[in-house]
Amino acid sequence: MSTQAGLRFGGHNNLLGLMPIHHVIGFFGVFLGSLAFNGTWIPVTAFDPAQAVKWIEELDVTCLFASPTHFDALLATSEFAPEKLKSVDSVIFAGAAINQSILKRLEKCLQVPIVDIYGTTETMNSLFNPDATQERGLRPGYHSRVQFASVSESPSVALPAGVEGELVVDASADATFTHYLNNPEATAAKIVDGWYRTGDSGYVDDSGRVILTGRIDDMINTGAENVHAEEVEQIISRHPAVVEAAVVGLPDTRWGEVVTAVVVVSEPLTADLLDQVCLDSELANFKRPRRYFVVNELPRNAAMKVSRRTLREYLGAHAADQPNPETGFIQFTIEESQ
Repeated sequence: MSTQAGLRFGGHNNLLGLMPIHHVIGFFGVFLGSLAFNGTWIPVTAFDPAQAVKWIEELDVTCLFASPTHFDALLATSEFAPEKLKSVDSVIFAGAAINQSILKRLEKCLQVPIVDIYGTTETMNSLFNPDATQERGLRPGYHSRVQFASVSESPSVALPAGVEGELVVDASADATFTHYLNNPEATAAKIVDGWYRTGDSGYVDDSGRVILTGRIDDMINTGAENVHAEEVEQIISRHPAVVEAAVVGLPDTRWGEVVTAVVVVSEPLTADLLDQVCLDSELANFKRPRRYFVVNELPRNAAMKVSRRTLREYLGAHAADQPNPETGFIQFTIEESQ
């Protein structure tokens, strides 16, 4: 309830159910949240971006709550036009970090508050809500009013401001889960000394804001250096021909893991051009991808998050392939069923 109050849900809201209700965000964040405050929730059986734009216009949808992938698809469909979304007065995204190019396009097209929230299934949705005093744009998260979280390498000791570690949550909070059903081993790995390990990395800045930097499981260790996949993805995505990007570590006998980029492109591109984007950026040299793959789409799970596990399986099957001498890319097709 505090989450929805913080997001200013109310009877005036018409929410389009883009997030699946078998997912915690779709059920608690959108479905129950809108109904609890006498709003209207509009069910969607399958996501079709062109149809979604039509529904937004016809049904006077006021709030869009979805993943960055949903928003990217909405902006890309030929049906999209800013005037068709004139009823929308707020945008909320969750589930993954948003590409800065998508964020800027949303801001330019909609001119409405854009809110980023963070939460987990184990903590019953949102841990951090936006600060209502902030200006329009991406709003940093603050501690939820009903839960407390700290960033720490050790679950029982919080790290000083500015020091990166793992985000952990007080497991005694009412909204935090107690255990995984019939899986005591997984529970023991996640709840340690009264703290729930989220698996997300980040730090607290000097003003007390929580800054998330990525998933610990997605950390790439190359030559004894740690690389955040999301940081590299944001840099690569600066090239206008890159529709989306995913970065993973592939096994390497010399470096342990080698930084590997997988991209979906909108026009012909070369690996050298993407490498130049990295060289021209603030990215450290050891973080630059050493291998580039181009695919038709990135594999996703039901929550529309990129499935890095599935992606690694594909990359493993094509690890011995040689890059195209003209483009520098290794190219293969992701099956839609994946």
